Amino acid sequence: MEAAGESPEDINLVEMPNPDMRSALDSGSVDAIWQVEPFQTMAANEGYKRIDNLFSGEMEGAPVAGWVTTEEFAEENPEILRAFQAAMSESTQELNDDGDITRDLVPTFTMLEEDLIEDMELPQYQSDLDLEWLQRMVELMEGYGMLDESFSIEDMVFEAE
Repeated sequence: MEAAGESPEDINLVEMPNPDMRSALDSGSVDAIWQVEPFQTMAANEGYKRIDNLFSGEMEGAPVAGWVTTEEFAEENPEILRAFQAAMSESTQELNDDGDITRDLVPTFTMLEEDLIEDMELPQYQSDLDLEWLQRMVELMEGYGMLDESFSIEDMVFEAE
């Protein structure tokens, strides 16, 4: 929004569950919503218009999610974490190479209709950590008042050896 000339002080973000966002938009409670799949495809199929990509500008290439564990578990089980990282790396490569795998998996844990699954914009899965990007996320969160103090991402990462 800053790239478009808006000041963060002029924006009032309202946190709410994805399923509630379209009704908030329809009622005028909010002016715009930020949704992930499959909600953005559902909205598009109902005539809502996308005004920008979810991860554009400053957020281009931002990681969306990750896996974490306790420091204690990591120290006591490095072999399990190495095996987990290897399995995730292989799985993400398979999912990126063949979108039908994702489309076949989605109905196993959702109640989405088949045509919606076909229309969904599939994510690009990433198994390698981009520590520079993650540290940038910390800086952005601190800069926007989401964190009281900064920290080093490197201190939080398990390095498979």
